[in-house]
Amino acid sequence: MKIEAKTNSKRAVDDLWTDFAKVKRVSFYGQGTATVKVVTIAELFKRRCASENVRVHQVTKVDSPSPKPTDLLSLVTDAEEQKKEIPSLRVEIYAEGNE
Repeated sequence: MKIEAKTNSKRAVDDLWTDFAKVKRVSFYGQGTATVKVVTIAELFKRRCASENVRVHQVTKVDSPSPKPTDLLSLVTDAEEQKKEIPSLRVEIYAEGNE
């Protein structure tokens, strides 16, 4: 599930919980400023699991733009490409015993 900065956290947690009930695993991600929202949703989701006595594990992956060559020609030609590369955060939460 893609999370945006304007995503409603409560609704996202409810949607994730519905999916989790079916397959015992959820995955969601956000880019740029939405990474803060991803962390918030992950924490809220884990609290929901704890309140339902469901033990879960979390895997978090940060995808950041790859370093670019530092020569002047590369900096000039890759300027537009670098603007397009935005760091992202991906979270996967799964039920214990469902690895």
